[in-house]
Amino acid sequence: MRRLLVALLVVVVLAVAGLLAVPFLISDDMLRGRLAEQIASVTGRDVSLGGEPVVRFFPEIRVTVNDIAIAGPPEMVDADVLTMKSLTGIVRLLPLIIGRVEFRSFNLEQPVVRLIRDKENRRNWHFDSGAAALQLAFSGDVLLGRFELSDGMVIYEDRSEGKLERFENLNLIASWPSIRNPVTLDGSLTWNGEAMTIEAAIDNPFDLIRGRPTPARANLTSSPLTVAFDGQAFKLEPAELSGAFDIAMPSLRRFSEWIGADMPDGPVLGQTRLAGTARFQRQTFSITDAQFELGENVATGALRIAFEDVPRLDGTLAFSALDLSPPAATAVLVEGTGPGAPSPTTQFATEWLSALNADIRISAGTVKAGAMDLSDTAASLILNNELLTIGLAQSTFYGGDLSGNITYRQADANGGAAISAQMRAVGFDVAGVASLLTDAGNYEGVATTTANVETAGSTLAELIGNLDGTTRFRAQNGSLPGVDLNKLARALAAGEPPPGIAAGDATAFDQLESDMVFGGHAALVEKTIITAANQETVFAGSIGLIDGRLDLSAFMRTGEANSLQFPFEMAGTIVQPTFIFARTN
Repeated sequence: MRRLLVALLVVVVLAVAGLLAVPFLISDDMLRGRLAEQIASVTGRDVSLGGEPVVRFFPEIRVTVNDIAIAGPPEMVDADVLTMKSLTGIVRLLPLIIGRVEFRSFNLEQPVVRLIRDKENRRNWHFDSGAAALQLAFSGDVLLGRFELSDGMVIYEDRSEGKLERFENLNLIASWPSIRNPVTLDGSLTWNGEAMTIEAAIDNPFDLIRGRPTPARANLTSSPLTVAFDGQAFKLEPAELSGAFDIAMPSLRRFSEWIGADMPDGPVLGQTRLAGTARFQRQTFSITDAQFELGENVATGALRIAFEDVPRLDGTLAFSALDLSPPAATAVLVEGTGPGAPSPTTQFATEWLSALNADIRISAGTVKAGAMDLSDTAASLILNNELLTIGLAQSTFYGGDLSGNITYRQADANGGAAISAQMRAVGFDVAGVASLLTDAGNYEGVATTTANVETAGSTLAELIGNLDGTTRFRAQNGSLPGVDLNKLARALAAGEPPPGIAAGDATAFDQLESDMVFGGHAALVEKTIITAANQETVFAGSIGLIDGRLDLSAFMRTGEANSLQFPFEMAGTIVQPTFIFARTN
């Protein structure tokens, strides 16, 4: 026991003597060299230290150096990766006693991290991880420590496109005891006026440096955006990740405004969320087993985003129910929609067409678009070279089938939208479709219609007025409200004056055929034929697209074998028509 106490006493004396000798053993050159060497061993870059180091020995040994810079690649001019006002390192005590200077933590004051991509697509943050892995394999391990960044900034500069982004108020703690130990990050920063918190961890960074997979986790939290990742990191350059991914935005509009993307004025879109199994590899992000939410609309499927000059989005989404009612349906296409449907003065927006290329396949059990209801719908949304094409492969439409496509693009250099549509609806219920357009009742029948139209303009009124193209409409065994042509035919055949139009009047028909050509701000009625028992009425002329003014010539055949003919004209408006009759036999 006595010998043990003597040995312990000797150790204590030597330790105290070593501590007292520390100030005499440490030279400025040793401190500067070791500090630069430890930073360079991690980064593989040249390190410059300005001024003489300031050393404090109590209560712990601290070394502070001012004006630090970590250089970028030799081939990139003016591309320092990191500069800072001062760097303070806390020295490990036991190695120092035996003459080795090792730092266990660092405090970086006002660091500025610069991430630069030059015109030759070179990046100053590209480190040779392969060479670093080879060096570390021979050195065994490199002690690092705890890094604390305070009041810093991150600057991203793309010199090829002239872009500059600043992330301010950077406060970050990185714990990385050594290359072969886990690394954790915990901090906050501000971008575009929004504070963000960041948490991240890599279980085995040494494996990652060598291009081997290792568990990794990351969380970003802010008011307009939250992102969570939990999975595997496979390599640093190029970055490759795979695992559970979840991104959510409480308001799509607020997020768009935050990142500087223009979104038309109008209603606020609700929460947007995308979650699933994701993979990021070579500038491509893909997600499978995905759940996508936009407001009350929820879909499952898979998506892929390629970050090219113009980002490209591809994928499939399956909705049980899809609501395209205003405001959701109009929030992107139009401006100033307010709480309801577009008005005649609504401005149609096209600027967003250049922000993305996309090819999305969509299916939905039910679709609601305003008052219109569809079911069993299969559609595609293709946006390419600023041309949006909405293709409707199939949809159940009021007892019939609806198919076709709609294109949407910028009209010309002065703006405005150009829209074209080729649609076909077969065997649908006239009453159901009519209820979408008017409150008047007594519409009946089963119909088929085709339309091939196009238009251009900046407002809804201009789009309606500039309509050009053709439509074809056929219906059977139905009824049209407004006027009773059958009652009119009976009165004329009996030589009686034409009866007035009474509330609830309607024309029952066996067949209705109508062909129209649009142009010159009017619908040109080439021929409309309404056929019922013992009478046939034929219309031709024009209907104003803006004011609804009628300029139609018509004649009615009635009696046995349609032996009696009654020519007349229809004037006024669609809402208030007037009739002028002249009898001939």
